[in-house]
Amino acid sequence: MRYISRLSALLVLLALGFAGCTIAQRGETVVKHDKGSAPILGEATADGQYALYKALDGTPQVVYNLKQGDKLGFDKNEEGQLVAVAGSNRVVVANDGYYWRRR
Repeated sequence: MRYISRLSALLVLLALGFAGCTIAQRGETVVKHDKGSAPILGEATADGQYALYKALDGTPQVVYNLKQGDKLGFDKNEEGQLVAVAGSNRVVVANDGYYWRRR
């Protein structure tokens, strides 16, 4: 019986740990890039701050103030590298999972 209780507690803690990365962040995810997928370049949904996060990392890589309709998402540069785009800002990132959140 104790074994089952400890196992259940461990599973709950693991689930909270994985979910905590996105739950602890405020705001809404606007654009995502999954490793190996084609980049998506969209637009800011409203005026405000937009933060770039690497998947499973709770610390933003960069934060920019954007206006509704500014470019937001991911693109490739001339060398074929993945670039995170926010308005006129372009940041080369690894081809891993990243996402933009409006704060």
